[in-house]
Amino acid sequence: MKVLNIEYSIALDRINDIRNESIDVFVELGDGFTYVIEVATIKNITEMMEDGYLQPMCPQIIVDELREEIIWRAMKSYAQEDAFWLKMNAMAHTFTNEDLQVKIDETKNFHMELDEIEKKRLEEQTSLIEEVLKKIRLLESGEQFILNDVITNLDWHQINKNQWTLINRKLVQGSKNGLYKDLEVVKTSDDGTVVFRKK
Repeated sequence: MKVLNIEYSIALDRINDIRNESIDVFVELGDGFTYVIEVATIKNITEMMEDGYLQPMCPQIIVDELREEIIWRAMKSYAQEDAFWLKMNAMAHTFTNEDLQVKIDETKNFHMELDEIEKKRLEEQTSLIEEVLKKIRLLESGEQFILNDVITNLDWHQINKNQWTLINRKLVQGSKNGLYKDLEVVKTSDDGTVVFRKK
């Protein structure tokens, strides 16, 4: 978003030490709204630190010196991508615990839904592997096969490529680490198809 104008709570040439101060900056953006941003210098922040850390406070934009060209560059940078970070800095003090809790709850619910999806995916994968192992047990010793061969009674078209790859990988790993002792890998083709042998 375009920065239209910047004004200061104090004229920059009246600041005693431009490397050690903080001021309010009024930034007018292309949306027609003027945002109030606190801008502080690195040295000013350092001097405010106690016990090795900065006490809780509203967000600030940090600069090396309170010079106009630096402040303009900083505001233009923060105004990129619809000025999200500039708006966040300016409006953070307006958020209440209730507002934050709404977002926290939304995030919790989102992750719970993801967990359910992952749980279902793992259950489906485990079920498919069990079906594959049942079919493998029916094969003759020394018989070679690929994954598609042993699940002809399943609707293979309903199994997506990721599931197919994961099951193949599980069988390969299991044959190597001894989990599936009656399996061995004969070869793997360029397209990822694995040829197994029933021991």
